[in-house]
Amino acid sequence: MKVDKTKAAWLYPGDKRHEAEFRAAGAQHFIEIGGKHETWRDAVRQVRDGDTVFIWVLVRVPTKRGKDELSPVGQVREVIREIEARGGVLIEVYTGRRSSKAADKSAMIADAQRSLKTAGRRLLPPGHASPGRRERKFTPEEWALAETIWRDVRKFPSWEFVQQHLPEGFTTARAFRKWGARGAAPSRR
Repeated sequence: MKVDKTKAAWLYPGDKRHEAEFRAAGAQHFIEIGGKHETWRDAVRQVRDGDTVFIWVLVRVPTKRGKDELSPVGQVREVIREIEARGGVLIEVYTGRRSSKAADKSAMIADAQRSLKTAGRRLLPPGHASPGRRERKFTPEEWALAETIWRDVRKFPSWEFVQQHLPEGFTTARAFRKWGARGAAPSRR
């Protein structure tokens, strides 16, 4: 059976879990970067006129600083330029953006460069990052009880004692952000 190499996915370490998404996007052939092909420069040599290259997200493409003549931020533009110079199209599977559309191409480049400039703290494009932990919801009664406990310095003199009596899931940090400092315990004169 001959595999059509015109729809190739570049798999980076950790991308194997997304193999089903690559196949759903249309990838038929997988090229592992870091295996036989050490960098994207090795893999881009296989691109021919009319090929489609699938990647999970463009920020994964650059190599480490010092391992390439360009900086990681410069490599982001260069990979798209190289693929298009050879007649191919780059598709970012995670966002669905294509390098053949000017708006998509500039958005892909901007997101990848922004992520690289923030040292990877924002690996994914806006709107695609995981939302984090859900905010805990408290009833009005729980809020009132927590405020009463927080404000009553006589019955609850220490933060540890306050934490024991607050509603479940309510923290002293949340109470401090909401109502500020507790104030000093009344002194005896």
